[in-house]
Order: sequence, then C-alpha cells, then structure tokens
Amino acid sequence: MRRLRRYTDVPMLVSRYIACAECGALIERDGSDCHECQRERWIEFQVSQVRRDLERLDDEFEAFLTTPQGSFELWYAERRRLKAA
Repeated sequence: MRRLRRYTDVPMLVSRYIACAECGALIERDGSDCHECQRERWIEFQVSQVRRDLERLDDEFEAFLTTPQGSFELWYAERRRLKAA
C-alpha cells in the first residue's frame, strides 16, 4: 500500500496581489497601490456575488406561479392591467 506524503512543512506561495473585496480587482497586497473601485466593475462584481440568489429567486417564482395562488395572482394582475388600459 502506498502512503500519501503530506507537505505540511513546505511554505505556500503567497501572491503579491489580493482581490478587492468590493469590486474584485487585483490590488497589491502591501497596499502601496491606491485603489479606487470603478463603478461599472463594482456593479458587475456585486451582481456576480448574488447571481446564485437571483437564479434561485427566479426558480422559486416560476414554481410559485404553478401553484393555485400563483395562478390566481397571474389572473388578477392581468385583470387589473386590462382594467387600467
């Protein structure tokens, strides 16, 4: 039987860059680089962070619309929309 060797004594490589927690941009770890998040990059990063939640919400909403209550809500919304027109 072969034993796996563990490399616990070997130091890991540490990148000199880290990701900005707000926008995901790579910035120097030592902080010498004055970083200001770009608005579009910040928005894209924030959306990507919650993408899974948005997809889950979409799935849950679609499932809700197949229930009797969801069907009623669809009918009622359409009825109100037609009355307003």
